[in-house]
Amino acid sequence: MLIEQLFDTGLGHASYLCADPDAGVAFLVDPDRHIDAYLSVASRLGVLVTHSFETHIHND
Repeated sequence: MLIEQLFDTGLGHASYLCADPDAGVAFLVDPDRHIDAYLSVASRLGVLVTHSFETHIHND
């Protein structure tokens, strides 16, 4: 399992892409609405994002 943190300094928002490269899948934790960064990381790791989880409501 690989975990990559993505951090938006402007919003102080941390999110995570958790990937299993052997299985070729990943999930996101607390993603923001701009998906390009997540798709870029997923592509670099050779995985497909299959799920997204929200741990709390974001007001942004």
